[in-house]
Amino acid sequence: MKKIFWICLLTPLVVIAQEKNYFQQKVDYNITVYLDDLNHTLEAKETIVYTNNSPDDLDFIYFHLWPNAYMDNKTAFAKQQIRLKKDIFYFSHKDNYGWMSDFHFIHAKDTLQFQFYEQNSDVVKVMLPYTLKPGEQIKLKIPFNVQLPYTFSRLGHVENSYQISQWYPKPAVYDKEGWHPMPYLDAGEFYSEFGSFDVSITLPSHYKLAATGELQSDLERKFNLAHAADTSSLYTYSQSTKTVRFTQDNIHDFAWFADASYKIAHDSVTLHTGKVVQVWYYYTDYWKKSQPKAIQDLKDALYCYSLWVGEYPYSSATAVTGALGAGGGMEYPMVTVTDPYAIIHEVGHNWFYGILATNERDYGWMDEGFNSYIENKVYEFQAERKNKENNLNNNNISSDKIGEADVNLKRREIALSTSQTNLPYSILTSRAFAQPVQLHSNKYYDFNYGISLYSNPPQFLNYLRDYLGTEVFDKCLLEYFDQWKFKHPQPEDLQAVFEQVSGKNLNWFFNDLVKTTNRADAKIKSLKPTDNGYLLTLKNVGKVPFPVQITTLQKDDKIIDTFWVDAFENDTTFTIPTTDFYAVQINNNNHNLDLGVNNDYIKKDGLQKLKSLKFQFLTSKDYAKKCETYYMPVVGYNYADGFMPGLAFYNSALVSKKLEYIIAPMFSFRANEIRGLAGLNYKWNGNKSLVRNNLVFYGMNYSNWEKLSLDYTHFNASNSFNKIISLQNTYAASRFGATLLGQTLINKASYKVFKNDALHKISAEVNAELFTSMNPSSIASNALRYSTDLKYARKYMYKKWVGLRMFAGSQLEMGTTFDYGLSGKNDYALEYYAMDRLAGSNIGSRQTNEGDAGMKQLMLGAATSVLALNFTGDIPKVPLQLFADWATTNGGNSYYDAGISIKVV
Repeated sequence: MKKIFWICLLTPLVVIAQEKNYFQQKVDYNITVYLDDLNHTLEAKETIVYTNNSPDDLDFIYFHLWPNAYMDNKTAFAKQQIRLKKDIFYFSHKDNYGWMSDFHFIHAKDTLQFQFYEQNSDVVKVMLPYTLKPGEQIKLKIPFNVQLPYTFSRLGHVENSYQISQWYPKPAVYDKEGWHPMPYLDAGEFYSEFGSFDVSITLPSHYKLAATGELQSDLERKFNLAHAADTSSLYTYSQSTKTVRFTQDNIHDFAWFADASYKIAHDSVTLHTGKVVQVWYYYTDYWKKSQPKAIQDLKDALYCYSLWVGEYPYSSATAVTGALGAGGGMEYPMVTVTDPYAIIHEVGHNWFYGILATNERDYGWMDEGFNSYIENKVYEFQAERKNKENNLNNNNISSDKIGEADVNLKRREIALSTSQTNLPYSILTSRAFAQPVQLHSNKYYDFNYGISLYSNPPQFLNYLRDYLGTEVFDKCLLEYFDQWKFKHPQPEDLQAVFEQVSGKNLNWFFNDLVKTTNRADAKIKSLKPTDNGYLLTLKNVGKVPFPVQITTLQKDDKIIDTFWVDAFENDTTFTIPTTDFYAVQINNNNHNLDLGVNNDYIKKDGLQKLKSLKFQFLTSKDYAKKCETYYMPVVGYNYADGFMPGLAFYNSALVSKKLEYIIAPMFSFRANEIRGLAGLNYKWNGNKSLVRNNLVFYGMNYSNWEKLSLDYTHFNASNSFNKIISLQNTYAASRFGATLLGQTLINKASYKVFKNDALHKISAEVNAELFTSMNPSSIASNALRYSTDLKYARKYMYKKWVGLRMFAGSQLEMGTTFDYGLSGKNDYALEYYAMDRLAGSNIGSRQTNEGDAGMKQLMLGAATSVLALNFTGDIPKVPLQLFADWATTNGGNSYYDAGISIKVV
């Protein structure tokens, strides 16, 4: 009790101290801009008033000039595109590039000096004419022009449809951590200072225009309403151009979209507070059928987010369908460009980004994660309303009696079970491919960016909500919005609010779960009767000290009661205050984070491990009460065995297990015997993300050969080079009927590094192998063989590659040597599929695999060392490929070939 008392006493003091140290700068904008739709250019003048609210003296200001991200292939944006395997921008014509030009920073009549920041063409450091003291302001005038690019990402045009965002010189944020100069990125969003905007846009008068802010031009308002009412002929501009003005306070960005072909829809929504907000939808003919649902999604998003997060502070909200190269939608204050299916999500960003303006480049989960969580609740809201409408209609009650304020807002599981939506987290974490939720956006692998920022955080927040209780969680979120609206909250600010409101220590969530990829895994250790009920002992077998939900169940699995234990590191006990239950399960919900579900269930009699066997086709998620074995049909063929149908039985689920098995018997019709394979795979993750270890034992048996192998593999992935260390121990034997032809023992060590992006494929591999070969007379011979294999491929135009390879290998003679095959690889380790391994007269014996030297013609040379060079090159516009190969051996022999091949795969 004393501990709780001191936490309650000190928490407000901590919050006060944080608010004392907090500051944020202010930037007020006045911009006039002219759109030239013939040359796709902007001509603009900007005036800013920058207010230094920090306690520091400032001698310079960093400015973002983000249109310069599209000026060449050397920008941070271009480099990220290549790393993420996107090459459209790289191979585009230079006429599609864009940039900012003729920009100057003027104070009074003086032009200020500036320099580019860290070789980034889209960030500059502007030297101030005097030191800007705390509380002082400075006024700068900035004329600039923009050559609009093709819409590769967010800014640009597709023909005469214009997406004008991240388009003007903008000061970087200065906060308690210092300056945040950011080059533009496609995967990775933004961080900007709040202020007021006054923007006047001049463009041809026939364009429809959607923008941030409140529209100040009466004629344009009538123009828009007339088009929305399909009476546009009543209100037209007589001039060839028009100037439209927008203003808005308390925003940190401004975007606008122009297209003459837009259709316009208009409506309004009344929030739960009684406030009326105007909604607008700008769409093209392609999305005509989306219009009714789009308007409803706009209204639902504004209503629900205002109810659950905080009241929408602006007068209108607009969604625009337009070209976008950066995903399905992109948000800006009061306006979003989006596909119709993403309207709720993008409108929701008015709260998580627009009002709660987190540094998205560093803490994207606070933006995308919370927004996705509320977005899911809006879908629940819509499903609840639809169900109620259907029920009323079934009872012949008019659905017009259903108002939004009458809808039952009780939370329920969304139609798509969250047990499925948390699969990406479970799959990637169990396979060591996950990355932390809290990570700089440019450090994610492409597949992890969406999963870590959009998919995982809602699951984490679901768990936190169930632990705190829905009522407490909702209060936390409302208080967070109230304290931090129009500010720049960071993770510690979010944690402080949630701990202040809930009275709970939430380090397990904000430190262990969010900042690491450690597994959350608890198991039931024992269940014993006591005088007061049953004593349940839990053990934390993962690396996250997290709270655990305890559920008592009836025999038919109906829930009797639910309890929670707070976060614990090792063991903890909980007394179940009743004996009236059949079984106990931990984390018995559809969004649990506990990856090891096989130890989460126990019957009251203590029989935890006796589970019924369940056969499941293909695969599924694991169930705590079942011991599952999956199966699927398999088929094989080789010349000796003929056609081989069979069944594979395995326990590899979507979520990887530490120990997995496979047994795949097949029946050989030609040999009239059982053939097939079996294996065990023990897996464990490394101490950091993207590190994986596998220990595999497997065997194969077919008419002409058999194999046993024990392999260890260490895989370490990174954004630079991936690394694989492999140790293999293999026994292989070949037969002809019942006659043993030979046996080989192979001990192999290899090290490989490789990297693939949109332009390059690079790999280097070093191998060392020790052979022991025995003929049918059991006379052994040995050989030590080592080799180096270097490969480099470069994409020289869209979808066309050239490649180079160098192979060098040698063998120490310790008995009868193994030949280096130049072509028709000597598959001594039985690693490749072969239709006929005995090289008979049938067509299967004519199959060749690429040999060590990579020769295309059949050249089987006996040599103890080989040096080879290979070249391949795709021919433009046709599916043909040039090739050339050269090799030399220790005997002084040289081989070469060249030609044209058809590239089928």
